[in-house]
Formats: sequence, structure tokens, C-alpha cells
Amino acid sequence: MRTSPIDTGKKSTGPLPDEEARRKLLVGTGAMLALFLTLLYTAFYSSQRWWSPLLFNIPVCVALAAVVILISRKTTNASIVLFFFILIAQLFLVTNLFLGKESGIHYYLFCIMPFLIIAFPRKEDLAFIIPIGTADLLAFVFTEYAPFNSPFAVKPSWETLTFIHMASTTGTLLLISALVLILYWDIRRAKNALEREHSRSESLLLNILPAPIALRLKASPDAIAETYREASVLFADIAGFTALAARFRPNELVAILNRYFSCYDELAEKYCVEKIKTIGDAYMAAAGIPQVRDDHAAALIRMASEMLEMTGRISRECGLELAIRIGINSGEVTAGVIGKKKFIYDLWGDTVNIASRMESHGLPGRIQVSQRTYQLLKDEFSFEHRGRIEIKGRGELDTYLLIK
Repeated sequence: MRTSPIDTGKKSTGPLPDEEARRKLLVGTGAMLALFLTLLYTAFYSSQRWWSPLLFNIPVCVALAAVVILISRKTTNASIVLFFFILIAQLFLVTNLFLGKESGIHYYLFCIMPFLIIAFPRKEDLAFIIPIGTADLLAFVFTEYAPFNSPFAVKPSWETLTFIHMASTTGTLLLISALVLILYWDIRRAKNALEREHSRSESLLLNILPAPIALRLKASPDAIAETYREASVLFADIAGFTALAARFRPNELVAILNRYFSCYDELAEKYCVEKIKTIGDAYMAAAGIPQVRDDHAAALIRMASEMLEMTGRISRECGLELAIRIGINSGEVTAGVIGKKKFIYDLWGDTVNIASRMESHGLPGRIQVSQRTYQLLKDEFSFEHRGRIEIKGRGELDTYLLIK
């Protein structure tokens, strides 16, 4: 997973930690392959008693080994540039001074460009790619089309020269194939990591927003707002929680609250109710949005009844004297997402305000509903008329308590 530096107002120009590890692995692998092949050719020169290329390759092996160690410890741009120029110089000089272009040793220059792209993947790395790539291209073109007669050239037999040429061609193809496989593996690994992150982001988004709203928000960044003519809204508040807060440390208080709300979330999922938000020790949920349903009020009543039972059970297990007040109202609501950051799916309208008053003017351990909700549920559930209570901004309203 790619980690981003904290935004401090300054633009970061260095590679990210996982990028550096990836570069170290791939470039280090290339350097070790180059050292391995150089050692093989050095052993071959020794068997043929070709002392000139043998003596030349010994310090090259030492230099490549030093570069491998440098890259394995700390992959710096300087160590990588040194590695590439050693490799280009080695292939150019061995071909032109000792074995000639008929050996095909210079074909290995084709392998440098893929490794170069791996070593310097960022746009700002063009300052390294251009000179190294140019040197690589010039070395191949000169060797292929303008070789010179060297006084140090060895004179292998036709059979030996054919063997070297075949070995160089085969080695070049194998190296390029290995590079393709390494790049393919790296791309697959990056793709899998990206898919995991995408799945995690999708899961997080669906935990914040309803699925239909999340899809619409991804398709368009514009504000989303819809009016639902028939929906029900629930507010719940843990009575006595404010006084309880003085008795516990903050982390303990959050743990207690999390236990209650996690159970409420499970009930919301069970009854296909949309959790809207929590505010302190208050819990808000709704039914009939964003998916329209005829039993919106009944679903909230059933959920609310189990919330009372769960709250009592958890309070007994924790040795707390806590009860929950629940208020429900039904009617027209506007639901949607507004703003540009920290999105939240919220509800607006008079129905929401009255539902909040049903809770705040309710009784601990009871479910209080409005006249509108009562009319929807009176044939299915039993209620008692509490009477008319004063609701700020609305005057007196009839309220009903669910009979357990």
C-alpha cells in the first residue's frame, strides 16, 4: 500500500517509502544478474586462456560487487548511475577491445533500458534517464556500425566465436524475459494492492453513505437532495449519560458508548433501517430513505423495542443505571449530501424536528411517537395516549407511548 506524506504545505520530491523498497529490490536484482553473468564470462575467458579480457573483467567484477552492496544497503541515485555506466563501459570495451561485434556481447546493451526505467520511474528522473540512455544507444550503434581494430583483440576459432555469439544472444533474451517477468510481477502486485485499497475505500464509503447515494456521489460531485413524502425518523438518547461521564475516564466512556451504539447498528442492519448519525450520546436513524418502503414506521418501532431491551441488558452487564429515551415521527423529509468534505447523509424538515422533540420530551425506557406515526401503527401495535405536550415552535401536540 502506498503511504502519503503528511501535507505540511511543502511539496515532497523524494520517493515514497514503498517506492524506494520496490526500486531497491528490482535494481538490486539487475545488479546481481549483471555480476553473475560477468563472473560466468570471466570463468569462460579463463578456460580459453584469454588473459586480456580476463584481466579486464576482474576489476569490473569487483566494481559490480561494490555497487551491489551499495544498492542493497542504500539505493541512491549516485549508486544506480554508477552501476549503469560501469555496465555500459564494460559491454562496450569488452566487445570493441577484445572479442569484436561478432561475439554479440554488445546485445546485452538492449537490457539496460528496461532496468533504467525501473530504476528511475518518476518524471523528474529524466535528468538521469536521458544521458544514460543516450550513452547506451551510442555504445551499441558505434559497436555495430563503426568498430575499430584493437591490438588487444583475441582470435577465437569459428566454433568458439559461434558459441559466444549464441550464448550472448540467449543470455540477452533470457535477461529481457526475466525483466518482463519481474515487471509483470510488480504490476500484478501493484494492481492487487490497488484493488485491496479500492475495496477498503468502497467499504468505508458504504459505512458512511447508503449504497445508492455513494454511487451517485462517485458519478457526480454535485449536492444530492431528494424529498421523500413518506418516511419515519427515530431519535434515541441515553438518559443519565451526561452525569455518568464525570465518573469515567474518556477512553472508558467511549468504550461504553461504543458498546451501546454497536448494538444499535446491528439492529439497524437487521431491520434494513438507515443509520444517519450519532451526536454525543444521541442516535439518529430513519426508514423509508433512500429506499422507499411502506412499512417504514413499523420497522422503526420494532427496532426501537429491541433497542430498549438491548440497552437494559448492557446496562445490567456493565453495572450501570442507564435507560434510553426514544422518539419517532413520520412524514415528509428531505435527505441528501451537501458540502465538499467530510460527507454525511443527513435529513432535513419539520418531520425531523418533531421526531427530535418526541425524544427530548419523552420518558426514559419508553418509546414516544407522534400523532402521525400513531395513525400509521395503531392497528398493528398498542399505544397509550400520553396527552398533549408543548413542542417548541409547534404548540401543543398529541403524543403516544408504545405499550410494551
